[in-house]
Amino acid sequence: MTEPFAAYWILLVGALMPYVLVFIAKANRDYDNADPRNPAALTTPFRRSAYGAHLNSLEAFPLFAAAVLLAGLRRAPAEAVDLAAWLWLAFRLAYAACYLTGRPSLRSLSWLGATACSLAILVMALTHGAGAPS
Repeated sequence: MTEPFAAYWILLVGALMPYVLVFIAKANRDYDNADPRNPAALTTPFRRSAYGAHLNSLEAFPLFAAAVLLAGLRRAPAEAVDLAAWLWLAFRLAYAACYLTGRPSLRSLSWLGATACSLAILVMALTHGAGAPS
């Protein structure tokens, strides 16, 4: 049985996503690196949206990371885990895009899709992995 190598690489992308979003939120001339937590740096709705997407990326990543790592440890079906991981990434990118472009309903659906993918990977790890009950 192979390992979910694509999912492992998607872990890296998911780990970097919050940093890209916070860069978008704070990259402007008014940003004061001496006071990085000052909300005054988020002067426009777009910057506030980017910061919101950043915070949500930090919240969503641990469940996904734990699910992928557990799936790898328990030898869950690699192709299914990789597919769910690709879908998770697509949903997370759509989520960020919807946040940045002000589409709250579609953003919520994207969040739901990504969360469902994380949970699906976790269920695969718990039910199909090595040592799972027969």
